[in-house]
Formats: sequence, structure tokens, C-alpha cells
Amino acid sequence: MNNPSLTFEALLERISADDDLSSGRKANVSSAIRSFVKATGKTPQMPASFITTRAGLAVLGRGGHGLSSSRLANIRSDLKFALERYGAPDRAPMRSDLSPAWAILRDAVNDDPHFVFGLSRLMHWASARGIEPGRISDTVLERFRSDLEDRTFASNTKAIHKGVCRLWNRAAKVYEAWPQVTVSVPWYRRQISFSWEAFPASFLDDLDRYCHFMSGDDIFADNAPTPRRLTTLQCHREQFRRFASLLVRAGIPMEEITELSVLIRPDNIKAALEFYQEWLGGDLRSHPSVFEMVGTLRVLGKEYVRIPEDHFRIIDNYCKRLRSRKPGFTAKNRERLRPFGDPQVRFRFLNLGSILRKEALKLTTKPFKQALIMELALAHEIELIAPLRLKNLAQLHLEKNFRWQGTKKRPQVILTIPPDDVKNRQPLDYQLTEPIVRQIREYLKTYRPRLISGEDGGWLFPGALSGQPKHKVTLSGQLVGAVQRHVGVRINVHLYRHLAGYFYLGHSPGDYETVRRLLGHTSVATTMTFYAEFDGLFARRRYASLLDDMRRDISAKGNHETRF
Repeated sequence: MNNPSLTFEALLERISADDDLSSGRKANVSSAIRSFVKATGKTPQMPASFITTRAGLAVLGRGGHGLSSSRLANIRSDLKFALERYGAPDRAPMRSDLSPAWAILRDAVNDDPHFVFGLSRLMHWASARGIEPGRISDTVLERFRSDLEDRTFASNTKAIHKGVCRLWNRAAKVYEAWPQVTVSVPWYRRQISFSWEAFPASFLDDLDRYCHFMSGDDIFADNAPTPRRLTTLQCHREQFRRFASLLVRAGIPMEEITELSVLIRPDNIKAALEFYQEWLGGDLRSHPSVFEMVGTLRVLGKEYVRIPEDHFRIIDNYCKRLRSRKPGFTAKNRERLRPFGDPQVRFRFLNLGSILRKEALKLTTKPFKQALIMELALAHEIELIAPLRLKNLAQLHLEKNFRWQGTKKRPQVILTIPPDDVKNRQPLDYQLTEPIVRQIREYLKTYRPRLISGEDGGWLFPGALSGQPKHKVTLSGQLVGAVQRHVGVRINVHLYRHLAGYFYLGHSPGDYETVRRLLGHTSVATTMTFYAEFDGLFARRRYASLLDDMRRDISAKGNHETRF
């Protein structure tokens, strides 16, 4: 008989009290449970079920936890024995497991997969603890978050908690049957920037003048600067807001920040940076965004305010001292590329699309989740053949970015990104292969319609908001999570671009021009800045391969026949 409240702590107690087990068997099974809990980073209070244990064993099976394959096999065997012997749950919670009150709410949202998928965990958690819907509060949801951390394998418990709070409030507005209880949406990030409304109007007016001047729209302006793109100026605006907020937090009254020139007074720059260093709790040089922010202040002083030369040198010196990031790969990205030297990792990564599609096809009773996984499979395949920046991937539009050619039976598709949507204004065109074209057609016909909420905006990856694309942070998190689960490595979406150069140069060393065209770099110098370091790695691999060939040759022919 299943025991849904069984925890690993209770499991250990039952093993200890089981008189039918020998002392040696008790010690082995108990040791397996403790090793499993420790290796997965959870607590003994975590529910002991086949579902949670299976997920934990899958994580351990990817390595990196200090367990040998034989030890892992023993842990798996002992866990299976204990879970079967003491009646651990062998399936995930179902709708029939909900209390009547929660079942009513579950039926109310049945037609909206966003609510079903986002609130199901809370519904089953509360129902199992006898907490009725009307008793949901900030305190209850904090207990829910705590249990997520201590009793599940959820990787981002704060994001789940925040998402549940948001969906709960939205459901209260949409569904009459929903308890009219509004909960607080937590904010886990330390906030440093003030809202725009907090700043004096004169400061905001000066900021608008700066953006107009730097855009180059006024062709008659004296000393007109090199025109900046809208996205660049939007970044400048946020950097100025952040630096102005730092000044306020450092003790400068908000009402004194009346124009942009206040930001670049030498004493103010020092005060803001000293406060920021204390806030971050470490060397500012370890945060590249600080260097970029001060670099924007340098532009402000030189091209807009036109400060005296001695003041400009102060900002320039700060830029030189804060520059910590050398051209090329960051240490983190270099470390993330390292596992792809393993053929098994490369194999799993390159075949991730097929793995995800097989996983999705099994979910015949979960159409929304099935469509979501098919979406990730397609996103992965597109990134492999057309390594786009994350924003371009998330905002692919069926009419704007896809050119259909060929015949109905043998269609051809060109994926195109116009210059205005590319960081360096280099147009990008990619010929999609026939298998990806078939995958796109199947996705558009069968799976994409399930993901559309409200108006169809024509986006390849539709978002939760009507007519909008999926947010790049959401798409990134889901894709990165899929790679983590099935490949066993941690990446970011931008690493697809680095991997494209890494894979190609491993096959064709020194062909930087092809990589430049593939990634859309303006010059081959940019390409070499990042990827020339692979030459040494690939040269050493070729040398190692040469040694292996020489050894085989010597073994086959005999030492006396080997000549140089």
C-alpha cells in the first residue's frame, strides 16, 4: 500500500525497526539512502517516492558527484528494495488525489495550460497537507517555497515560488470560482535602481536630449557624434539610471541630480563606485558591467557634456583600472566549452533534438507539455544550424524571418535576420536543412497552436501574453534546462555560437573566414580574437593522434622496420 507521506528520514527509521532484516542488510540500505540524500544535496525530510528518487538518480548518473559506477548501481538497487518494501508512492500525483475544493479549482482552469502547469504543484502540495484554497496566504506560500527547497529536486525554487504567486493573483481575476485572496509576489533580487518617476523632471529632459543628440537625427547639430542605434541608447539610459541611483544611495540627495553632468563630477564618480564596491562585496573589476557603465560615462563626458580635459582623464583612468575582461572568451565560457571535448557529451548534445522529440511523443495525455518540449527541440536544432543570438532566436517571426521556396513536396526555407535586428548590422541568412524544414512544418501544424494564448502574433515561439513572443529569459531557461537534463552540462544559449566555431575549427583548423561568415562577425580579426586559442588545443590533439598512429604502426611492422 502506497504511503504518500513517507520521507527518507521515516524510511531510515523503518529500516532500523525492521526485525526481519539482518544487521548487515540494514547497514547497507541505510548507507545507500544517506549517500543518495547527501549526493543530491537534499534533506532527509524529502518525500521518498519512486518519482523523486528516479529524478535524483538521473542527475547522479551524469557524473560529477564523486560516486563510482559500481557504488551508484548499489545505491540504485538498495533504494529500489527499500521503496518497494515500505510502500513508497510509485506514481506522480493525479487529479483524483486532490481534495474536493482543489479539484473544483483544477477543473476551472482545465482549458488553460498555463494555469494548469503553473499551479498544479501548489494544488497537490496544499491538498496533501489539508490546506484548503481559502487558506492560501503569504505564510502558506512561504512554507510551500521552503518545502520546494528541502523536499524536492526543483532547481529554481525561488522562480517557481514567484511564478505561483503571480498565477494565483491572475487566476483570482479571471475565474469567479477562485478565492479572492491576493498574495504578495516576492522580489528576490536586491534592487539598486530607482524608478524613472523618482528622478527630477529636468534630469529626464536632459536624458531625452542626450538620446536625440547621440542618435544623429539632427544633421545640423554642431560636433555631431557617430550615430548610435536605438538599442545602444536604451542601454545607455539604463546605465545612467543605475549610476544616478548609486549616487542617491551613496548619499547625494535625489533633487540635486538635475542633469546628466552631475553624474560625471569627479567626487560623485568616486562616491558612487565606492558605494557600489561595498554593495557588491568584492572587487569591481570582477564585474564587467561596471566597466561598461563607466565607459558610457566616458562617452557622456567626451561627446555630450564635453567636460574639461583634466576631468576627462579622471574618467579615462577609472576605465583603465576597471578593465578586467581581456578580449576573447571569459573564464566561465572557456570552462563551459571544456566538456565538449568528450565525444559522449558531443554525441548527446548534437542528438538532443531527437532525444526531446522522443520524450515528447510519449506525453500523449499532456498536449501542452508535449508541445513545449517539441518547441525546445526545434529551438535547439535551429541554434545548431543557425547559431543566433538569444534575442534573435526568441523573436523569430514566421513572416519576417522565414522565406519559403521550392515546391510543396520539397520546400526549402531560408532563415533570414535583417541588418536592423543584428547587433553589428550584418545581415544573416541560413539555409535550413530538409529534416529541420520537416520539423518546422510538423511543429506549425500540430504543436505551435497549443502554445498560443489569445491572439496569434505570428511568432515562431509564442509567449504566455496574447500576441507576444516568448520572453528570451524564459526560452533561455527552458533550453538550458533541457541541455542540463539530457546532456549533463551547464551552458548558456550564447554558447551555441561558440560551439559552432569550436566544432567547425576542430574539423577545418585555421578556416576563420568561414566561421566569420557563419557567425556574422564584421571582421576576421574579431573571429580570431575568440577562436585562435583553439589552434593550440587542436594541434595538441592532432599530435596525440599522431603518436597513437606511430605506436600502431610500430606494433604492426616491428621496431626494426620503422624509419623517420
